[in-house]
Amino acid sequence: MQQMNFIVIGLQFQEYCSSYDVCDLLLTEPNYRYEVTSTKFTRDIFKELLVALVASVFMGFGVLFLLLWVGIYV
Repeated sequence: MQQMNFIVIGLQFQEYCSSYDVCDLLLTEPNYRYEVTSTKFTRDIFKELLVALVASVFMGFGVLFLLLWVGIYV
């Protein structure tokens, strides 16, 4: 019974890990496009920091659930 519970919990971690990593990629891609297409006169440091902060939070949760999924309990 305990093995079955671990499989169900592992599948939930997989879904969480995937969804957070997809959110991170969706937030990181516009930031890369913004950095490449803007000049040094049109850049806004607060926008860059806000997008980077939100993307790093999603990446942190994605890595946390990835570690839980493979069995490294933190």
